[in-house]
Amino acid sequence: MPNETEGVLVAAPYVPHLNSDQQRQRAESLLAHAYRSGITDPKELANFMGQVQHESQNFSKLEENLNYSGGRLFDVFGPRNGLTSQRANDIAAIPDKTERARTVAEQVYGGAYGARALGNTEPGDGYNYRGRGYVQLTGKKNYAAYATSTGLDLLNHPELAANEPNAELLAINYWQTAVQSKGQARTDVVEAGSIINTGSIGNQVKGLADRQANAAAWEAALGKEGYLQEALARHPLPDEQATRSPTPPEQTPLRLQPSLSLSPQSLQLIQDSEHHVRNLAERYRLPWDPGMDNTVFALAQRAQAQGLTGITHLKVEQGLIHFAQFNGNGSPLQEGQMGALDAANTPASESVTQLALAATPAPRETGVDLAFASGTEPLALQR
Repeated sequence: MPNETEGVLVAAPYVPHLNSDQQRQRAESLLAHAYRSGITDPKELANFMGQVQHESQNFSKLEENLNYSGGRLFDVFGPRNGLTSQRANDIAAIPDKTERARTVAEQVYGGAYGARALGNTEPGDGYNYRGRGYVQLTGKKNYAAYATSTGLDLLNHPELAANEPNAELLAINYWQTAVQSKGQARTDVVEAGSIINTGSIGNQVKGLADRQANAAAWEAALGKEGYLQEALARHPLPDEQATRSPTPPEQTPLRLQPSLSLSPQSLQLIQDSEHHVRNLAERYRLPWDPGMDNTVFALAQRAQAQGLTGITHLKVEQGLIHFAQFNGNGSPLQEGQMGALDAANTPASESVTQLALAATPAPRETGVDLAFASGTEPLALQR
């Protein structure tokens, strides 16, 4: 068995319309960033990814395409700011591409409409603050709001919104501020799409079928055992971009029955297991939740059951946790494995009880206190 590693990289599950390497890389990078930012429920994460995929034309666009035909321009924006069919055709006939794009932006994002709805009060604002990023941030007012919430200098440098890492940050920030607190929008494709597409729940959603198909495809992808963890391994955060390391929540004691005790060997296995699991959480910037605690104790119990007295090496691949005890010469004394989902969903108290029952009985007057993160329901690491 090789030394501890970051895991084996495998091909991502199929998601329709991600046809190029660039599209797939952008999508999976956003997936990893969103998960590390707290969008961890598989159904919500799938909804988020499906909506952003639709808005970004399958992760192919980071800046609004203002190259409209006359007919299409009028179909999309109607009589906004006095636009007529003839005026739309005249704009589309402007030969210089940049001048044509500026004229389109001022027509549909400037004027009275732009000042009222988007905060575009100065000449050129419509073009300068045109749609950018995965969620097509549009309008000076919105650029200002997200400059405040993200710390990006978007007012002076609106082009920053089209940078891939910034586009990820903006999409996640938008979801967390505009979608998460609204009804069932976290997991409901129709409600989320209504907010994103129209500004509020209940309005007709453009592209609903595509949004639903995308969300379903991402839910299936996230249901592939091991995929999420492998995606995180493919997209590690550089140390200089890491905002914080996982911090375990407030710890509370888990008290065993007075008649049970843990042997020094069991305690060593728990210590070794915690060391390796925390290293993985640190490496992949995973939030520490009760599922992590469950994994620590379940891994120790499985290692004990398979004859190990310590854990010197651990890696995760294809949804399995592989662990081993090596001797001083680098040869494995014992090896074992268990499913990551099984480990995360086995209550810590159950694993500790099995560890204690397997130990040589020893009379005790008091129980053994073991620190583990608070939380009564086991949480899956991946689904």
